[in-house]
Amino acid sequence: MIVYERQHDFIMITQHEHAHLSGDLAAALDNRFAAQDDRRNDFLFAAREHDRGWIDLDSAPLWNDRDHCPYSFLDFPLQPRFTFYTKGIDEVQEQNKFAALLCSLLYTTLFERLHSNECLKYLKSEYDRQGYLADKLAIEREDSQLKHYLNLLLFCDELSLFLCMEEPGSPVSQYKFFAGGLGSPMDHKDKIHVNWKNSETLVLSLFPFQHDIIAKFPYKQVPKSEISALGITEAYLQSEWKKRDIRIQSE
Repeated sequence: MIVYERQHDFIMITQHEHAHLSGDLAAALDNRFAAQDDRRNDFLFAAREHDRGWIDLDSAPLWNDRDHCPYSFLDFPLQPRFTFYTKGIDEVQEQNKFAALLCSLLYTTLFERLHSNECLKYLKSEYDRQGYLADKLAIEREDSQLKHYLNLLLFCDELSLFLCMEEPGSPVSQYKFFAGGLGSPMDHKDKIHVNWKNSETLVLSLFPFQHDIIAKFPYKQVPKSEISALGITEAYLQSEWKKRDIRIQSE
């Protein structure tokens, strides 16, 4: 779950909806970034489905007693998280091996920064998967096409997270991970600087899309009073879905 706090409520966005937004962003990329080659549809599938493992976890949100807020993707315990990550990539693999390889590489790229025993065990499992899939696909792990699409997947994931994890229009300096910008979809390029023009329009210093796009995603506004009365899961389930539209454009 992606969660941020406001005075009287929590805004909550499921990881799978964030992934669907990643897929929409991937589909809108200009052809100079995502060419019409034989792996483009595999990449689009990976972008849209990379967080399938969160579907069950997000169906019944849990309360973090220590921080007095719902658990989010930032602080959810690692052990159950890894179990469901594995399940999600297994489901992708049943439908598309190249997409599963991209999803696995995305997760290992993110968790290689951590050094806990739980992470090391998970990484070992996914490295084994990557070797198996690379053999089945008859490609090298350093394949340039694979690395290119992984870079695009990381960019779409980051931009989607940026759109979801704070109130639109918030100072960029308060974004965890992204205060210094987003990773570029072009290999070995500088960060993409992001700035809010207003609460409905985001401006990118490097614009990788075919034209201005409208990013659309659902969210829930869960009142703190309802959480106190019903508990986090029931309050979340009873809250109505709302829709957010954000325009993304070039400087």
